[in-house]
Amino acid sequence: MSVNNILPALKERNDLGFDNKTRDLHSIVKDSLKFDYIFPNTDVSCGYVIRYFFHTNIHLGKESNKLISMNGSIFNFENIDINEEREYIISLTKSVLITVGDMYFGSSELQEFLNIYPDVVI
Repeated sequence: MSVNNILPALKERNDLGFDNKTRDLHSIVKDSLKFDYIFPNTDVSCGYVIRYFFHTNIHLGKESNKLISMNGSIFNFENIDINEEREYIISLTKSVLITVGDMYFGSSELQEFLNIYPDVVI
């Protein structure tokens, strides 16, 4: 796999005892520019939200959408039945936020994000 098929996380979680300091989002989306849509009620892109606030690498062009946590747990996302590109990316981003927010360590990441962007609705 080419490095161009991965958008690397912008931050790592070095305060945890996991071997992996980031999560991995496998996405059927092939074009990295699709993640440039601004996440609603913020001034940052969907890709930035996923990669910075939620310490997640985005792997492009995969067979399905799934999130792999730092401890290796896999969370499969149902096919998102939205044809409009922007709404699809926003919906996928929300799926990541909800899934990570339900994790023990991820809940603090979601809270930090919501403290910065209190108008976000997920």
